[in-house]
Amino acid sequence: MTLGAHSLEGSQLDSERIAMLRSIRNGALLQKVVQSYMADSPPQVTAFLAALGVTDAVAALRVAHALKSASFSIGAKHVGAICEHIEQSLRQGATLDVAAVSAMLSASHTAVIAELGRLLHT
Repeated sequence: MTLGAHSLEGSQLDSERIAMLRSIRNGALLQKVVQSYMADSPPQVTAFLAALGVTDAVAALRVAHALKSASFSIGAKHVGAICEHIEQSLRQGATLDVAAVSAMLSASHTAVIAELGRLLHT
């Protein structure tokens, strides 16, 4: 998988995951996890980018793993896939294109946050 395979066109969220979360406790679970993701994931992205900036692979790996898990659980499929790619690359000792990874993760995460914000108001 390459980072370029992730498009910002269309929904950034897995509609089946969102529907499943919406069906639990009359939508209360969806609201709770969306609010939690919107509060917790921006600092994770910032921490990841900071770790990459100082080439701290251990910290970058830890944050990428946590953000991957949170993203897939909320249905943020592209952010999760990007983090999965990063995590696999770091575990294999591959060199990352820091600029490309940072731009892709930031853009995808920003799009997810915007979409989640709209979701909360519907």
